[in-house]
Amino acid sequence: MDLEALDRLREAVVDDAHLRSQLLSARDRVGFIAKVVEIAQSRGFELSADEVSEALRDERRQRYERWV
Repeated sequence: MDLEALDRLREAVVDDAHLRSQLLSARDRVGFIAKVVEIAQSRGFELSADEVSEALRDERRQRYERWV
């Protein structure tokens, strides 16, 4: 997984209200992942749906571990 690309994409989303709005319009997890991949590709990042899904699982696991 290209963690650097994912981090750069996260930074772009934090800095851009339009990108955040696009992601928030997703109706479900599959739609959200598809939008992330679409935005990534439009910005020159090569991320697959599987990589995004894995990153989301990792984030959820890390949040859970902080609370346990």
